[in-house]
Amino acid sequence: MTTKSLESNEATRQGQTQGQALMVFSVLAPCIYVACNLYHWPLFTFFPATNHLTWGWAPMSDDEGPAMYWYGWLLSTLILGVGLAGLAGLSSALKNPTSNPLLSKLLPHVLHLLWILPLVLLPVIVYSLKFYWLHR
Repeated sequence: MTTKSLESNEATRQGQTQGQALMVFSVLAPCIYVACNLYHWPLFTFFPATNHLTWGWAPMSDDEGPAMYWYGWLLSTLILGVGLAGLAGLSSALKNPTSNPLLSKLLPHVLHLLWILPLVLLPVIVYSLKFYWLHR
């Protein structure tokens, strides 16, 4: 093999690994975000009325006004998603799916259905945030 073909093969392999890691992130990110929302796992809580930042989840209080958890949820999702996608990108099963016969048969079918995951999780998010809209 020539040097150019070796470089081309390495670039192709690296591009596939990055694409697989991005695919894993796109699947995991909505799941992690929903879990962070439902289980109160923001990395931090921000109180915009007093410009106060608290690590972790903090309840809303009358003294500091409403709490904003969204930024903490996003940062938690980003850190966990990138970390898990990086681990998956290093996994040998995802680097070479053809080495596993079951994975090579299931992977094309699973990839076509991935767009459904955010649609399935959207009603869960809307339901979990219902107390913002229904003040009783």
